[in-house]
Amino acid sequence: MKKSPVAITVLLPVYNAEKYIAETVESILKQTFSDFEFIIIDDGSTDRSLEILQGYAANDQRVLLISRENKGVVETVCEGFLLSRGQYIARIDADDIALPGRLEIEYEFLQSHPDVVCVGSDFELIDYKGRQIGLVELPKGSDRIEQLLLAGECPIANPSTMVVKSAVDSVGGFNLGVFPAEDYALWVALLEIGEIENLSTVLLKYRIHKESVTQTSNLAMIQKTKEVCEAACQARGIACSFDENTWLETKQTRFNKVLGYGWYGFKAGKRLMAIEYSLKAISKSPFSEGGWRLLVCSLIKSLSN
Repeated sequence: MKKSPVAITVLLPVYNAEKYIAETVESILKQTFSDFEFIIIDDGSTDRSLEILQGYAANDQRVLLISRENKGVVETVCEGFLLSRGQYIARIDADDIALPGRLEIEYEFLQSHPDVVCVGSDFELIDYKGRQIGLVELPKGSDRIEQLLLAGECPIANPSTMVVKSAVDSVGGFNLGVFPAEDYALWVALLEIGEIENLSTVLLKYRIHKESVTQTSNLAMIQKTKEVCEAACQARGIACSFDENTWLETKQTRFNKVLGYGWYGFKAGKRLMAIEYSLKAISKSPFSEGGWRLLVCSLIKSLSN
């Protein structure tokens, strides 16, 4: 028997996420908006992820849990899109947290803005312990977002997005041939038929728990993103200004990120967090002054309290 449509499909791919998955799932099940199905695909996890997910599936009929062998995140997301019954599809990753009003706010925005085919939002950065380490305000306005995309940047937080399913279908879905830049390629394609917007409201907690991306995958992302960007610009008859430095992860950029998280904690009065990140910064670049300065400031402040 074919099930009836729903307003929203929430799509969650999972692979070995036992440490964070319960918090992610509960953040969706506790949304203020209730007319949704929750498709969770366990992509061959070897930890306790499936066991945890089975508990939620047994107790909430909105959850559709699928478990199979590992195929990778892109095929998993594509499978979820094919199974979805929602007018809109919301993405979330297995280590992030949706704030309670996320689905309701994005749904109402898309309902009242028929020209918009994808909406995302600002987000809060959290670390592996769930501590806030920053707030990220994304560019607003579809024209500005398109300008940045066509310069090779990606001003969209994928796990905060909600897309119009019919729009994704009309552009052919995900282009697996440009992996690992398939999300970037989808945003560029969607701009051919509609608008993309970011909301000023923070609707997601985005977790950072791996401080670096492997150089191999990073280089592959740069190359494929460049190919998509050049093709999109050529189709529009404009010059491509792709700058690979926007995407490149270096020792210095990783050091700067860790140091930034530490100073954020320091300014928020989280001294132990500041000390922890100062030590991480020092381990990455022991001869750089920044990590040592943060450590000294944090220790002095702690002793004075």
